[in-house]
Amino acid sequence: MTTIQTLDDNIATHQNIIDNNKKNGRNRDNSAIQKNIEKIMEIKKNLKAKKRENKKQDSEGFAFPKKSARPTTPTQVLEPIPTQNNFENLIQDPKPMNESSQEKEPPTPGPHFR
Repeated sequence: MTTIQTLDDNIATHQNIIDNNKKNGRNRDNSAIQKNIEKIMEIKKNLKAKKRENKKQDSEGFAFPKKSARPTTPTQVLEPIPTQNNFENLIQDPKPMNESSQEKEPPTPGPHFR
């Protein structure tokens, strides 16, 4: 990656030199610079990405599914299960609940030291 970045920087630098020479009326060394640019462009074309050309063959025949894989059959819609709950026969506690959940005053904060 650094090689490609260096090549890009070289091309930009050489192109700037050519443009400046054209503005100033200097034509010397333009051919050498142009050849250098062409050489760099040829090197960039010949660089290949470091990707695997042949995919790995799994010996066991198992491959992890891709994230986009979806099941081919639709999933079943589950129906509710009937139960024998009967809430009419429940007995209430004989003791009423204490009202201990009344709001209590929060304790006063102590002095704050920094």
